[in-house]
Amino acid sequence: MRACKLINFNVWPVAQRELRDGARRRGNHWLRVGAAAAGTLLLWSVVADTDEPAATMGVWLFNCLHALLLWLIFLIVPAMTADCIAREKREGTLGLLFLTLLTAMGIVLGKGLVQALRALTLWLAVLPVLTIPFLMGGIGRTEVFRAIAIEFCATILCLAAGLLASSLTKSRGAAFLLALVFGVNFVNLLAMFLFGCLVWQGYLPWRYGLLGAVWAVGLLPLPSNAVGWLIGSPVIPAAFWHWILAAGILLSLLLFLVVARFSAWRIERSWQDKSPSPQQEYLLKKYCTPLFQRWFSRRMGRCLDRNPIAWLQEYSWKARLVKWGFCLAFLLIECLAVTGDSGAFDMAQAFLLLILAAACTFVGVSSFLAEKRSGALELLLITPLSDNKIIVGRAWGLWKQFLPAALILAACDVGSLWISGELEFNRPAASRLYSILADYLPGRLTVACGFLALPFCATYFALRVKNLIVAAALAWVALLIPPFIAMSCCNGFEIEGNEARFCVLLLLSDLELVLLVCFLLRHSLSRRIYSF
Repeated sequence: MRACKLINFNVWPVAQRELRDGARRRGNHWLRVGAAAAGTLLLWSVVADTDEPAATMGVWLFNCLHALLLWLIFLIVPAMTADCIAREKREGTLGLLFLTLLTAMGIVLGKGLVQALRALTLWLAVLPVLTIPFLMGGIGRTEVFRAIAIEFCATILCLAAGLLASSLTKSRGAAFLLALVFGVNFVNLLAMFLFGCLVWQGYLPWRYGLLGAVWAVGLLPLPSNAVGWLIGSPVIPAAFWHWILAAGILLSLLLFLVVARFSAWRIERSWQDKSPSPQQEYLLKKYCTPLFQRWFSRRMGRCLDRNPIAWLQEYSWKARLVKWGFCLAFLLIECLAVTGDSGAFDMAQAFLLLILAAACTFVGVSSFLAEKRSGALELLLITPLSDNKIIVGRAWGLWKQFLPAALILAACDVGSLWISGELEFNRPAASRLYSILADYLPGRLTVACGFLALPFCATYFALRVKNLIVAAALAWVALLIPPFIAMSCCNGFEIEGNEARFCVLLLLSDLELVLLVCFLLRHSLSRRIYSF
Protein backbone atom coordinates (compact mmCIF):
# COMPACT_ATOMS: atom_id res chain seq x y z
CA MET A 1 0.00 0.00 0.00
CA ARG A 2 2.82 2.38 0.84
CA ALA A 3 4.55 1.65 -2.46
CA CYS A 4 1.32 2.31 -4.37
CA LYS A 5 0.86 5.63 -2.60
CA LEU A 6 4.45 6.59 -3.35
CA ILE A 7 4.07 5.80 -7.04
CA ASN A 8 0.70 7.56 -7.12
CA PHE A 9 2.09 10.66 -5.45
CA ASN A 10 5.32 10.87 -7.41
CA VAL A 11 4.21 9.98 -10.92
CA TRP A 12 0.71 11.32 -11.46
CA PRO A 13 1.30 15.02 -10.58
CA VAL A 14 4.06 15.22 -13.18
CA ALA A 15 1.98 13.27 -15.72
CA GLN A 16 -1.07 15.49 -15.22
CA ARG A 17 1.03 18.64 -15.54
CA GLU A 18 2.62 17.43 -18.78
CA LEU A 19 -0.70 16.26 -20.22
CA ARG A 20 -2.33 19.64 -19.56
CA ASP A 21 0.61 21.40 -21.14
CA GLY A 22 0.59 19.10 -24.17
CA ALA A 23 -3.17 19.45 -24.67
CA ARG A 24 -2.70 23.18 -25.36
CA ARG A 25 -0.09 22.66 -28.08
CA ARG A 26 -1.38 22.62 -31.61
CA GLY A 27 1.72 20.77 -32.76
CA ASN A 28 0.54 17.59 -31.02
CA HIS A 29 -2.75 17.67 -32.91
CA TRP A 30 -1.01 18.28 -36.24
CA LEU A 31 1.38 15.43 -35.46
CA ARG A 32 -1.51 12.99 -35.27
CA VAL A 33 -3.04 14.46 -38.41
CA GLY A 34 0.29 14.02 -40.20
CA ALA A 35 0.56 10.37 -39.10
CA ALA A 36 -2.96 9.62 -40.34
CA ALA A 37 -2.25 11.46 -43.62
CA ALA A 38 0.95 9.47 -44.13
CA GLY A 39 -0.93 6.21 -43.59
CA THR A 40 -3.67 7.25 -46.02
CA LEU A 41 -1.13 8.32 -48.65
CA LEU A 42 0.69 5.00 -48.28
CA LEU A 43 -2.62 3.16 -48.68
CA TRP A 44 -3.34 5.04 -51.90
CA SER A 45 0.15 4.45 -53.31
CA VAL A 46 0.02 0.70 -52.61
CA VAL A 47 -3.56 -0.04 -53.69
CA ALA A 48 -3.86 2.29 -56.71
CA ASP A 49 -3.46 0.82 -60.20
CA THR A 50 -2.91 -2.82 -59.27
CA ASP A 51 -4.53 -6.06 -60.39
CA GLU A 52 -3.20 -8.29 -57.60
CA PRO A 53 -5.63 -10.44 -55.55
CA ALA A 54 -7.08 -8.90 -52.41
CA ALA A 55 -5.23 -11.29 -50.07
CA THR A 56 -1.86 -10.49 -51.66
CA MET A 57 -2.54 -6.78 -51.47
CA GLY A 58 -3.60 -7.14 -47.83
CA VAL A 59 -0.26 -8.70 -46.86
CA TRP A 60 1.70 -6.14 -48.86
CA LEU A 61 -0.26 -3.23 -47.38
CA PHE A 62 0.18 -4.58 -43.84
CA ASN A 63 3.94 -4.85 -44.34
CA CYS A 64 4.18 -1.30 -45.70
CA LEU A 65 2.11 0.14 -42.85
CA HIS A 66 4.26 -1.71 -40.32
CA ALA A 67 7.40 -0.25 -41.91
CA LEU A 68 5.80 3.24 -41.86
CA LEU A 69 5.01 2.94 -38.15
CA LEU A 70 8.55 1.85 -37.39
CA TRP A 71 9.95 4.86 -39.23
CA LEU A 72 7.54 7.22 -37.42
CA ILE A 73 8.53 5.73 -34.07
CA PHE A 74 12.22 5.96 -34.82
CA LEU A 75 12.13 9.55 -36.07
CA ILE A 76 9.46 11.16 -33.86
CA VAL A 77 9.57 9.45 -30.45
CA PRO A 78 13.21 10.38 -29.62
CA ALA A 79 12.56 13.93 -30.84
CA MET A 80 9.46 14.25 -28.63
CA THR A 81 11.25 12.91 -25.55
CA ALA A 82 14.67 14.55 -25.95
CA ASP A 83 13.67 17.95 -24.55
CA CYS A 84 11.30 16.94 -21.73
CA ILE A 85 13.90 17.20 -18.92
CA ALA A 86 16.38 19.50 -20.69
CA ARG A 87 13.66 22.15 -21.02
CA GLU A 88 13.11 22.07 -17.24
CA LYS A 89 16.84 22.67 -16.74
CA ARG A 90 16.95 25.60 -19.18
CA GLU A 91 13.87 27.28 -17.75
CA GLY A 92 14.95 26.72 -14.14
CA THR A 93 11.78 24.82 -13.16
CA LEU A 94 13.53 21.55 -12.30
CA GLY A 95 14.62 23.00 -8.97
CA LEU A 96 11.01 23.99 -8.22
CA LEU A 97 9.93 20.40 -8.75
CA PHE A 98 12.53 19.22 -6.24
CA LEU A 99 11.15 21.68 -3.67
CA THR A 100 7.98 19.56 -3.59
CA LEU A 101 7.71 15.96 -2.36
CA LEU A 102 8.45 14.67 -5.86
CA THR A 103 11.43 12.36 -6.29
CA ALA A 104 13.80 12.23 -9.23
CA MET A 105 12.54 8.79 -10.22
CA GLY A 106 8.96 10.02 -10.09
CA ILE A 107 9.79 12.95 -12.37
CA VAL A 108 11.52 10.68 -14.90
CA LEU A 109 8.74 8.04 -14.88
CA GLY A 110 6.03 10.71 -15.08
CA LYS A 111 7.59 12.34 -18.12
CA GLY A 112 8.24 8.94 -19.67
CA LEU A 113 4.60 7.95 -19.17
CA VAL A 114 3.37 11.12 -20.89
CA GLN A 115 5.71 10.63 -23.85
CA ALA A 116 4.55 7.01 -24.12
CA LEU A 117 0.94 8.21 -24.32
CA ARG A 118 1.90 10.70 -27.03
CA ALA A 119 3.59 7.90 -28.98
CA LEU A 120 0.46 5.77 -28.56
CA THR A 121 -1.60 8.50 -30.22
CA LEU A 122 0.54 8.12 -33.36
CA TRP A 123 -0.34 4.44 -33.49
CA LEU A 124 -4.02 5.17 -32.85
CA ALA A 125 -4.02 7.75 -35.67
CA VAL A 126 -2.92 5.06 -38.16
CA LEU A 127 -5.18 2.38 -36.63
CA PRO A 128 -8.16 2.97 -39.00
CA VAL A 129 -5.86 2.37 -41.96
CA LEU A 130 -4.44 -0.75 -40.27
CA THR A 131 -7.89 -2.36 -40.25
CA ILE A 132 -8.05 -2.36 -44.06
CA PRO A 133 -5.57 -5.29 -44.52
CA PHE A 134 -7.86 -7.46 -42.34
CA LEU A 135 -10.79 -6.71 -44.62
CA MET A 136 -8.67 -7.57 -47.67
CA GLY A 137 -7.52 -10.89 -46.13
CA GLY A 138 -4.17 -12.62 -45.78
CA ILE A 139 -3.45 -11.32 -42.23
CA GLY A 140 -4.00 -13.28 -39.02
CA ARG A 141 -3.61 -12.68 -35.31
CA THR A 142 -0.09 -14.11 -35.27
CA GLU A 143 1.24 -11.51 -37.71
CA VAL A 144 -0.46 -8.75 -35.75
CA PHE A 145 1.13 -9.88 -32.49
CA ARG A 146 4.58 -9.95 -34.08
CA ALA A 147 4.17 -6.48 -35.56
CA ILE A 148 2.84 -4.97 -32.33
CA ALA A 149 5.65 -6.60 -30.32
CA ILE A 150 8.35 -5.12 -32.56
CA GLU A 151 6.68 -1.69 -32.54
CA PHE A 152 6.33 -1.81 -28.74
CA CYS A 153 10.01 -2.68 -28.30
CA ALA A 154 11.08 0.11 -30.67
CA THR A 155 8.87 2.62 -28.81
CA ILE A 156 10.24 1.66 -25.38
CA LEU A 157 13.84 1.85 -26.59
CA CYS A 158 13.32 5.22 -28.29
CA LEU A 159 11.70 6.56 -25.11
CA ALA A 160 14.72 5.37 -23.11
CA ALA A 161 17.04 7.07 -25.62
CA GLY A 162 15.17 10.38 -25.32
CA LEU A 163 15.11 10.31 -21.51
CA LEU A 164 18.81 9.49 -21.32
CA ALA A 165 19.75 12.29 -23.73
CA SER A 166 17.50 14.78 -21.93
CA SER A 167 19.12 14.01 -18.58
CA LEU A 168 22.69 14.44 -19.85
CA THR A 169 22.41 17.98 -21.23
CA LYS A 170 20.21 21.05 -21.12
CA SER A 171 20.98 22.20 -24.66
CA ARG A 172 18.12 21.47 -27.01
CA GLY A 173 20.33 20.75 -30.01
CA ALA A 174 22.65 18.42 -28.11
CA ALA A 175 19.66 16.61 -26.59
CA PHE A 176 18.14 15.90 -30.01
CA LEU A 177 21.44 14.72 -31.43
CA LEU A 178 22.15 12.44 -28.46
CA ALA A 179 18.60 11.05 -28.58
CA LEU A 180 19.07 10.09 -32.22
CA VAL A 181 22.44 8.45 -31.51
CA PHE A 182 21.16 6.57 -28.46
CA GLY A 183 18.01 5.52 -30.31
CA VAL A 184 20.04 4.02 -33.16
CA ASN A 185 22.25 2.11 -30.74
CA PHE A 186 19.45 0.89 -28.47
CA VAL A 187 17.30 -0.37 -31.32
CA ASN A 188 20.40 -1.89 -32.89
CA LEU A 189 20.82 -3.92 -29.68
CA LEU A 190 17.32 -5.29 -30.21
CA ALA A 191 18.17 -6.07 -33.84
CA MET A 192 21.33 -7.89 -32.80
CA PHE A 193 19.35 -9.90 -30.24
CA LEU A 194 16.67 -10.94 -32.75
CA PHE A 195 19.15 -11.79 -35.49
CA GLY A 196 21.35 -13.59 -32.97
CA CYS A 197 18.45 -15.80 -31.90
CA LEU A 198 17.66 -16.61 -35.54
CA VAL A 199 21.30 -17.44 -36.23
CA TRP A 200 21.54 -19.50 -33.03
CA GLN A 201 18.64 -21.70 -34.15
CA GLY A 202 20.05 -22.04 -37.66
CA TYR A 203 17.34 -20.07 -39.47
CA LEU A 204 19.88 -17.56 -40.80
CA PRO A 205 23.57 -17.91 -41.73
CA TRP A 206 26.09 -16.07 -39.57
CA ARG A 207 27.10 -13.66 -42.33
CA TYR A 208 23.54 -12.52 -43.01
CA GLY A 209 22.80 -12.13 -39.32
CA LEU A 210 25.81 -9.93 -38.68
CA LEU A 211 25.11 -7.74 -41.71
CA GLY A 212 21.50 -7.41 -40.66
CA ALA A 213 22.45 -6.42 -37.12
CA VAL A 214 24.98 -3.82 -38.29
CA TRP A 215 23.35 -2.28 -41.33
CA ALA A 216 19.64 -2.72 -40.65
CA VAL A 217 20.09 -0.43 -37.61
CA GLY A 218 17.18 -1.69 -35.65
CA LEU A 219 15.09 -3.25 -38.45
CA LEU A 220 14.09 0.21 -39.65
CA PRO A 221 15.82 0.81 -43.01
CA LEU A 222 14.81 -2.62 -44.28
CA PRO A 223 12.45 -2.62 -47.27
CA SER A 224 8.84 -3.48 -46.59
CA ASN A 225 9.12 -6.98 -48.06
CA ALA A 226 12.05 -7.73 -45.72
CA VAL A 227 10.07 -6.37 -42.76
CA GLY A 228 7.17 -8.56 -43.79
CA TRP A 229 9.45 -11.56 -43.91
CA LEU A 230 10.80 -10.68 -40.49
CA ILE A 231 7.38 -10.49 -38.82
CA GLY A 232 5.86 -13.53 -40.50
CA SER A 233 8.01 -16.12 -42.23
CA PRO A 234 6.43 -19.54 -42.80
CA VAL A 235 9.84 -21.20 -42.38
CA ILE A 236 10.25 -20.15 -38.74
CA PRO A 237 7.84 -21.77 -36.23
CA ALA A 238 5.37 -19.43 -34.59
CA ALA A 239 6.26 -20.66 -31.10
CA PHE A 240 9.90 -19.67 -31.60
CA TRP A 241 8.85 -16.21 -32.82
CA HIS A 242 6.66 -15.75 -29.77
CA TRP A 243 9.52 -16.74 -27.47
CA ILE A 244 12.13 -14.38 -28.92
CA LEU A 245 9.66 -11.47 -29.17
CA ALA A 246 8.60 -11.96 -25.54
CA ALA A 247 12.28 -11.99 -24.58
CA GLY A 248 12.79 -8.83 -26.64
CA ILE A 249 9.95 -7.10 -24.78
CA LEU A 250 11.46 -8.04 -21.40
CA LEU A 251 14.90 -6.87 -22.56
CA SER A 252 13.47 -3.52 -23.73
CA LEU A 253 11.61 -2.96 -20.44
CA LEU A 254 14.70 -3.85 -18.43
CA LEU A 255 16.83 -1.42 -20.43
CA PHE A 256 14.18 1.29 -19.98
CA LEU A 257 14.20 0.81 -16.18
CA VAL A 258 18.01 0.95 -16.08
CA VAL A 259 18.01 4.15 -18.15
CA ALA A 260 15.28 5.68 -15.98
CA ARG A 261 17.24 4.91 -12.82
CA PHE A 262 20.41 6.42 -14.29
CA SER A 263 18.50 9.50 -15.55
CA ALA A 264 17.02 10.02 -12.08
CA TRP A 265 20.49 9.76 -10.51
CA ARG A 266 21.84 12.17 -13.11
CA ILE A 267 19.24 14.93 -12.62
CA GLU A 268 19.66 14.68 -8.84
CA ARG A 269 23.30 15.63 -9.29
CA SER A 270 22.98 18.16 -12.12
CA TRP A 271 19.77 20.13 -11.48
CA GLN A 272 21.78 23.00 -9.98
CA ASP A 273 23.98 25.13 -12.25
CA LYS A 274 27.60 24.79 -11.23
CA SER A 275 30.68 26.57 -12.47
CA PRO A 276 33.08 24.33 -14.43
CA SER A 277 35.76 22.65 -12.37
CA PRO A 278 39.47 23.31 -12.98
CA GLN A 279 39.76 19.91 -14.63
CA GLN A 280 36.91 20.70 -17.05
CA GLU A 281 38.46 24.05 -17.91
CA TYR A 282 41.79 22.34 -18.54
CA LEU A 283 40.19 19.73 -20.84
CA LEU A 284 38.31 22.42 -22.78
CA LYS A 285 41.46 24.46 -23.22
CA LYS A 286 43.54 21.45 -24.25
CA TYR A 287 41.18 19.67 -26.65
CA CYS A 288 38.81 22.43 -27.85
CA THR A 289 41.36 25.10 -28.78
CA PRO A 290 42.51 25.19 -32.44
CA LEU A 291 46.07 23.94 -33.01
CA PHE A 292 46.92 26.64 -35.56
CA GLN A 293 45.52 29.64 -33.72
CA ARG A 294 46.94 32.39 -35.96
CA TRP A 295 45.71 30.78 -39.15
CA PHE A 296 42.35 30.07 -37.53
CA SER A 297 42.03 33.64 -36.23
CA ARG A 298 42.78 35.12 -39.67
CA ARG A 299 40.32 32.76 -41.34
CA MET A 300 37.54 33.50 -38.86
CA GLY A 301 38.29 37.22 -39.11
CA ARG A 302 37.83 37.15 -42.89
CA CYS A 303 34.57 35.22 -42.44
CA LEU A 304 33.38 37.76 -39.87
CA ASP A 305 34.14 40.65 -42.23
CA ARG A 306 32.35 39.02 -45.18
CA ASN A 307 29.21 37.87 -43.39
CA PRO A 308 28.80 37.80 -39.59
CA ILE A 309 25.75 35.51 -39.87
CA ALA A 310 27.81 32.76 -41.52
CA TRP A 311 30.49 33.32 -38.87
CA LEU A 312 27.94 32.62 -36.13
CA GLN A 313 27.41 29.12 -37.55
CA GLU A 314 31.02 27.99 -37.09
CA TYR A 315 32.84 30.13 -34.54
CA SER A 316 32.18 27.83 -31.53
CA TRP A 317 34.08 24.61 -30.91
CA LYS A 318 30.78 22.71 -30.68
CA ALA A 319 29.85 23.69 -34.25
CA ARG A 320 33.30 22.64 -35.49
CA LEU A 321 32.98 19.36 -33.57
CA VAL A 322 29.65 18.61 -35.25
CA LYS A 323 31.04 19.51 -38.67
CA TRP A 324 34.18 17.38 -38.57
CA GLY A 325 32.61 14.71 -36.35
CA PHE A 326 30.02 14.04 -39.05
CA CYS A 327 32.78 13.97 -41.63
CA LEU A 328 34.86 11.45 -39.67
CA ALA A 329 31.87 9.25 -38.82
CA PHE A 330 30.74 9.15 -42.46
CA LEU A 331 34.26 8.29 -43.59
CA LEU A 332 34.55 5.40 -41.12
CA ILE A 333 31.13 3.99 -42.00
CA GLU A 334 31.89 4.22 -45.72
CA CYS A 335 35.18 2.37 -45.20
CA LEU A 336 33.33 -0.40 -43.36
CA ALA A 337 30.60 -0.52 -46.00
CA VAL A 338 33.10 -0.92 -48.85
CA THR A 339 34.33 -4.19 -47.33
CA GLY A 340 30.82 -5.71 -47.54
CA ASP A 341 28.67 -6.63 -50.50
CA SER A 342 26.84 -4.19 -52.76
CA GLY A 343 23.61 -4.50 -50.78
CA ALA A 344 25.30 -3.45 -47.54
CA PHE A 345 26.98 -0.51 -49.30
CA ASP A 346 23.71 0.72 -50.83
CA MET A 347 21.97 0.41 -47.45
CA ALA A 348 24.77 2.34 -45.77
CA GLN A 349 24.56 5.09 -48.42
CA ALA A 350 20.81 5.44 -47.96
CA PHE A 351 21.12 5.49 -44.16
CA LEU A 352 23.90 8.09 -44.18
CA LEU A 353 21.96 10.26 -46.62
CA LEU A 354 18.95 10.11 -44.30
CA ILE A 355 21.10 11.02 -41.29
CA LEU A 356 22.66 13.94 -43.18
CA ALA A 357 19.25 15.26 -44.24
CA ALA A 358 17.85 14.94 -40.71
CA ALA A 359 20.88 16.67 -39.17
CA CYS A 360 20.83 19.53 -41.68
CA THR A 361 17.09 20.03 -41.17
CA PHE A 362 17.38 19.94 -37.40
CA VAL A 363 20.30 22.38 -37.23
CA GLY A 364 18.65 24.74 -39.70
CA VAL A 365 15.35 24.81 -37.80
CA SER A 366 16.52 24.58 -34.18
CA SER A 367 19.26 27.21 -34.41
CA PHE A 368 16.87 29.80 -35.84
CA LEU A 369 14.21 28.89 -33.27
CA ALA A 370 16.79 29.39 -30.51
CA GLU A 371 17.74 32.82 -31.89
CA LYS A 372 14.07 33.79 -32.10
CA ARG A 373 13.29 32.73 -28.54
CA SER A 374 16.41 34.20 -26.95
CA GLY A 375 15.96 37.60 -28.59
CA ALA A 376 19.12 37.34 -30.72
CA LEU A 377 16.99 37.71 -33.87
CA GLU A 378 15.76 41.11 -32.71
CA LEU A 379 19.35 42.21 -32.16
CA LEU A 380 20.33 41.03 -35.65
CA LEU A 381 17.45 42.92 -37.23
CA ILE A 382 18.51 46.26 -35.73
CA THR A 383 22.12 45.88 -36.92
CA PRO A 384 23.27 47.45 -40.23
CA LEU A 385 23.05 43.99 -41.84
CA SER A 386 20.47 43.80 -44.61
CA ASP A 387 17.76 41.15 -44.73
CA ASN A 388 19.35 39.58 -47.80
CA LYS A 389 22.68 39.28 -46.01
CA ILE A 390 21.03 37.54 -43.06
CA ILE A 391 19.26 35.06 -45.34
CA VAL A 392 22.30 34.28 -47.49
CA GLY A 393 24.57 34.13 -44.44
CA ARG A 394 22.43 31.49 -42.74
CA ALA A 395 22.23 29.39 -45.89
CA TRP A 396 25.97 29.67 -46.50
CA GLY A 397 26.74 28.73 -42.88
CA LEU A 398 24.55 25.61 -43.06
CA TRP A 399 26.06 24.57 -46.39
CA LYS A 400 29.61 24.90 -45.05
CA GLN A 401 28.77 22.97 -41.88
CA PHE A 402 27.57 19.87 -43.72
CA LEU A 403 29.49 20.19 -46.99
CA PRO A 404 32.44 17.89 -46.01
CA ALA A 405 30.08 15.03 -45.08
CA ALA A 406 28.07 15.57 -48.28
CA LEU A 407 31.24 15.52 -50.39
CA ILE A 408 32.29 12.22 -48.78
CA LEU A 409 28.92 10.68 -49.70
CA ALA A 410 29.17 12.00 -53.27
CA ALA A 411 32.77 10.80 -53.70
CA CYS A 412 31.94 7.32 -52.39
CA ASP A 413 28.91 7.16 -54.70
CA VAL A 414 30.93 8.10 -57.78
CA GLY A 415 33.80 5.80 -56.72
CA SER A 416 31.48 2.82 -56.30
CA LEU A 417 29.95 3.39 -59.74
CA TRP A 418 33.38 3.70 -61.31
CA ILE A 419 34.80 0.60 -59.58
CA SER A 420 31.78 -1.50 -60.50
CA GLY A 421 32.13 -0.42 -64.13
CA GLU A 422 28.64 1.03 -64.37
CA LEU A 423 29.88 4.38 -65.67
CA GLU A 424 31.79 2.67 -68.54
CA PHE A 425 34.29 5.40 -69.38
CA ASN A 426 35.57 3.44 -72.38
CA ARG A 427 32.31 4.03 -74.29
CA PRO A 428 31.88 6.94 -76.73
CA ALA A 429 31.23 10.32 -75.16
CA ALA A 430 27.66 10.69 -76.45
CA SER A 431 26.64 7.21 -75.37
CA ARG A 432 28.29 7.62 -71.97
CA LEU A 433 26.59 10.99 -71.41
CA TYR A 434 23.18 9.55 -72.27
CA SER A 435 23.75 6.56 -69.94
CA ILE A 436 24.69 8.84 -67.05
CA LEU A 437 21.71 11.11 -67.76
CA ALA A 438 19.27 8.22 -67.97
CA ASP A 439 20.44 6.05 -65.08
CA TYR A 440 22.13 8.21 -62.47
CA LEU A 441 21.43 11.93 -62.89
CA PRO A 442 17.69 12.26 -61.96
CA GLY A 443 17.94 10.81 -58.46
CA ARG A 444 21.25 12.44 -57.61
CA LEU A 445 20.15 15.81 -59.01
CA THR A 446 17.06 15.62 -56.81
CA VAL A 447 19.23 15.09 -53.73
CA ALA A 448 21.63 17.90 -54.69
CA CYS A 449 18.81 20.39 -55.33
CA GLY A 450 17.21 19.44 -52.02
CA PHE A 451 20.50 20.02 -50.19
CA LEU A 452 20.83 23.49 -51.74
CA ALA A 453 17.21 24.50 -51.06
CA LEU A 454 16.92 23.01 -47.56
CA PRO A 455 18.53 25.93 -45.60
CA PHE A 456 16.10 28.46 -47.10
CA CYS A 457 13.01 26.32 -46.40
CA ALA A 458 14.18 25.42 -42.88
CA THR A 459 14.85 29.08 -42.03
CA TYR A 460 11.49 30.27 -43.32
CA PHE A 461 9.37 27.70 -41.50
CA ALA A 462 11.43 28.13 -38.32
CA LEU A 463 10.55 31.82 -38.57
CA ARG A 464 6.80 31.28 -39.03
CA VAL A 465 6.21 28.16 -36.85
CA LYS A 466 6.91 27.68 -33.15
CA ASN A 467 7.10 23.86 -33.02
CA LEU A 468 10.36 22.28 -34.19
CA ILE A 469 8.87 19.05 -35.54
CA VAL A 470 6.10 20.87 -37.43
CA ALA A 471 8.60 23.33 -38.93
CA ALA A 472 10.89 20.49 -40.06
CA ALA A 473 7.95 18.56 -41.56
CA LEU A 474 6.72 21.63 -43.47
CA ALA A 475 10.23 22.24 -44.78
CA TRP A 476 10.35 18.73 -46.19
CA VAL A 477 6.88 19.05 -47.69
CA ALA A 478 8.09 22.16 -49.51
CA LEU A 479 11.20 20.32 -50.73
CA LEU A 480 9.08 17.51 -52.18
CA ILE A 481 7.02 19.89 -54.31
CA PRO A 482 9.63 20.46 -57.10
CA PRO A 483 10.25 16.72 -57.75
CA PHE A 484 6.50 16.11 -57.76
CA ILE A 485 5.96 18.91 -60.27
CA ALA A 486 8.78 17.62 -62.48
CA MET A 487 7.40 14.07 -62.36
CA SER A 488 3.84 15.23 -63.07
CA CYS A 489 5.00 17.01 -66.21
CA CYS A 490 6.43 13.74 -67.53
CA ASN A 491 4.22 11.17 -69.22
CA GLY A 492 2.13 9.68 -66.45
CA PHE A 493 4.86 10.13 -63.81
CA GLU A 494 7.18 7.95 -65.92
CA ILE A 495 10.74 9.32 -65.78
CA GLU A 496 12.14 6.64 -68.08
CA GLY A 497 12.57 8.17 -71.50
CA ASN A 498 12.02 11.69 -70.14
CA GLU A 499 15.21 12.10 -68.11
CA ALA A 500 16.36 15.34 -69.74
CA ARG A 501 12.92 16.90 -69.40
CA PHE A 502 12.70 15.84 -65.75
CA CYS A 503 16.11 17.34 -64.91
CA VAL A 504 15.34 20.68 -66.57
CA LEU A 505 11.94 20.92 -64.90
CA LEU A 506 13.45 19.95 -61.55
CA LEU A 507 16.09 22.70 -61.76
CA LEU A 508 13.51 25.31 -62.75
CA SER A 509 11.09 24.22 -60.01
CA ASP A 510 13.79 24.28 -57.32
CA LEU A 511 14.97 27.70 -58.50
CA GLU A 512 11.42 29.03 -58.31
CA LEU A 513 11.00 27.52 -54.84
CA VAL A 514 14.20 29.14 -53.55
CA LEU A 515 13.26 32.53 -55.01
CA LEU A 516 9.76 32.34 -53.54
CA VAL A 517 11.04 31.33 -50.09
CA CYS A 518 13.68 34.11 -50.17
CA PHE A 519 10.99 36.65 -51.07
CA LEU A 520 8.75 35.45 -48.24
CA LEU A 521 11.69 35.46 -45.82
CA ARG A 522 12.68 38.98 -46.76
CA HIS A 523 9.08 40.16 -46.47
CA SER A 524 8.66 38.53 -43.03
CA LEU A 525 11.94 39.88 -41.68
CA SER A 526 11.38 43.40 -42.98
CA ARG A 527 7.83 43.53 -41.56
CA ARG A 528 8.79 41.64 -38.35
CA ILE A 529 6.20 38.96 -39.11
CA TYR A 530 7.10 35.85 -37.16
CA SER A 531 5.65 33.72 -34.37
CA PHE A 532 6.94 33.29 -30.83
